[in-house]
Amino acid sequence: MRDVSEQLSRVQESLQAACRVATLDVDAPLMEAGMNSLQAVLVMRACSDALGVTLPATLPFEHPTARRLAAAIAEPPRWRTAMKLLSGSSMGLSAPQ
Repeated sequence: MRDVSEQLSRVQESLQAACRVATLDVDAPLMEAGMNSLQAVLVMRACSDALGVTLPATLPFEHPTARRLAAAIAEPPRWRTAMKLLSGSSMGLSAPQ
């Protein structure tokens, strides 16, 4: 994917916008910065749109600082395989029509 510093910048911008804060300590817990579950979904949606991939809304809770979240997004993720399995793409399943 991309490097961690690039992801950190993107995540930090998204978090600052969602939490409506001017600055964000990238090593502070996101919940202390004022992030709630709705904002977590919005941040993941913004990051997903920017990257062109689907990111699970649970990532901010599994990686609770901006730095850890950026690292998780930049790593070859285990969740990508799980998302494929859940969507049925690797099981030959198709969505109901």
